[in-house]
Amino acid sequence: MRKTKRWAAALLLGGVMLGTGGCMRNEIDDIKDTLSQQEARIAALEEWQASVNESIRALQGLVEALEANDFVTGVSPLPDGSGYVISFQKGDDITIRHGEKGGDGHTPVIGTEKDATDGRYYWTIDGEPLVDEDGNRLPVTGDKGDDAVAPVVRIDPDTDEWEVSTDGGATYTSTGVKATGADGTACGITNIEVRERDVVFIWGEGDAAQTFTIPLAGTLLAIEGADEITEDDHTFTVRGEVFTQGGLVVQARVESMSADGTGIATTRSTASASRWTVEASIAGDVLSIDVLPSPDTEWYEEALLKLTVSNEAGEVLATGQKLFTNGIFTGVMRFGTANQMYSALYRYFQDHKLDPNRTYDLTIRGEWPAEVGSTEINEVYYTFLFFQDANLGHVQIDVPQCTQLYEYTFEDMRMQSFRCDYLESVPNGLFWKSTVEEVYLPNVTTVGQSAFDRCSNLREVYMPKLATVTGMQVFFQCKQLEQLDLPQLTTFNSMNYGNFARECSNLRRVNMPLLTMLPGSAFLNDYSLTEVNFPELDTMSYHVFDGCRNLVSVSMPKLRVLSQTAFQDCSSLTSISSSALRSVHWVDHSAFKNCTALREVSLPASRTLGPSAFENCTSLQSLSLDSIVQVDPTAFNGVPTEQCSLVFAHEPATGNLDLDNRTWMGKTWKRIVVQ
Repeated sequence: MRKTKRWAAALLLGGVMLGTGGCMRNEIDDIKDTLSQQEARIAALEEWQASVNESIRALQGLVEALEANDFVTGVSPLPDGSGYVISFQKGDDITIRHGEKGGDGHTPVIGTEKDATDGRYYWTIDGEPLVDEDGNRLPVTGDKGDDAVAPVVRIDPDTDEWEVSTDGGATYTSTGVKATGADGTACGITNIEVRERDVVFIWGEGDAAQTFTIPLAGTLLAIEGADEITEDDHTFTVRGEVFTQGGLVVQARVESMSADGTGIATTRSTASASRWTVEASIAGDVLSIDVLPSPDTEWYEEALLKLTVSNEAGEVLATGQKLFTNGIFTGVMRFGTANQMYSALYRYFQDHKLDPNRTYDLTIRGEWPAEVGSTEINEVYYTFLFFQDANLGHVQIDVPQCTQLYEYTFEDMRMQSFRCDYLESVPNGLFWKSTVEEVYLPNVTTVGQSAFDRCSNLREVYMPKLATVTGMQVFFQCKQLEQLDLPQLTTFNSMNYGNFARECSNLRRVNMPLLTMLPGSAFLNDYSLTEVNFPELDTMSYHVFDGCRNLVSVSMPKLRVLSQTAFQDCSSLTSISSSALRSVHWVDHSAFKNCTALREVSLPASRTLGPSAFENCTSLQSLSLDSIVQVDPTAFNGVPTEQCSLVFAHEPATGNLDLDNRTWMGKTWKRIVVQ
């Protein structure tokens, strides 16, 4: 902008002089010559400062190559002869142009200096440290993957002074050095020497000159092999006289997005690799490289095979590389849509047969469309049909948009574990009769009918956010399940959703602190259950703990009605404290029937005892009741009341109480007390 104003002022002055007729033709020619020279000078300065900045970036590239232990693979002259393109084995190409004069004045030399303490290179200007506005030295290369900012120089057209920016060109600071004068010097790479083993780069001149030496990669080797490895073809070969030498160290390395691995071969021994399995061996003038993907390598993932041949002194003699695709099915798949996943597996199983003796781990990754509808869900379902006759190991769906799955997707599926971090709803029968052992669903809030029905191997399920159950038999006959930890479960949508965790014969611990309602037969015949604590439960249906023969402790302080056969056949239950069922006012049909170890019962809010409520409680020794108003005649059938003390909070309104004869409900009691 400032240059444009200067030119405009000069032209305007010329126009004024012409308009007044005060200039002769030679004066006009002098003005034109002056303007032409000015324009040429400015153009030259702009070209020069662009060249300087390009050289600074080239210097940064050289330092990066040094710190990365990179190798030069090529030095190619530019078509116009102005410099060279330098190619590296690891890093990107850099362009280096010949150093030239920077006009008539001194050009500040941007260089680097290696710090003796931390070993890093820092920018300098005319040999002095270059610092930012806070006084901190500027590193040439980034730290921990961050990009470092290279300094940028320019010439101020108004002051003709060199300026330097340390923030990528956002702001500039004058160096106080004029770009015009009599002692111009060169700036940038002044010489490149390609030697037998390395390439030497010389930066600057005189005492300020710096030398960088980077090893030459040597001979480029052609790696032969398929562009896509398969189970039957995963070996690459390389031929060369270099392999006939003694004392070689050959490194073959495979790198890909999800894994890497290295194989090392010498003329004396071989070594195995990690992750990607890479094994290299030498026979005569042929190097063979056997490559197999790791379990984490994605199916159809691109990978790069890098080969370096060195002598024992570490000098690189030859290099080579080959890009290939992993066509070996590892079970790790990344797809953009569910349809792509299905189509790829369809193609795979057209050409391969499932090995019944093999366990297949399966990981599905990808970013699907934001709106996942029934079509995509069906594609997931159809994908798993391919594995109906296979043994699945660990199954993981890592797709953020996959918040639901199709009903019965894993029905009868043989699998070891399943994980889906994004699933929000478990549909009906998702794992029905599968062999799954572990399920990890951290974001599920709703579970449907028969979701884990008859999963006889299920040992662990993780659903910390589950709040609602929408069907029956969720964990029916999960015989290996030892605990149910559902801290957010509050609701069963119907009292008729029975058999929630029925016949889970190894279930020992249940944690549902927020649950308010239990449907029928929820824990029927859970033989190993020893303690139940439901602090918020106020309603439950029939047969809930029927047959829990190892149950010894009960706590449901807000429950109002003890339903039919609630604790029938709980033969290890010995006592019901006054706080355990303190709100129960109605004990329904056979609630404690056949609780043969039950000795003490306190029901401080009781008003009604149903038929056979305590039938065959043969060990009953103490019974505390409230203001009983209704008692079925069969409530105490089979109870040896003569050994049981009876305590009432208030005189009962039924049962013909006779304190003198210690009789009530037609039975004689050991002792009767009305408080």
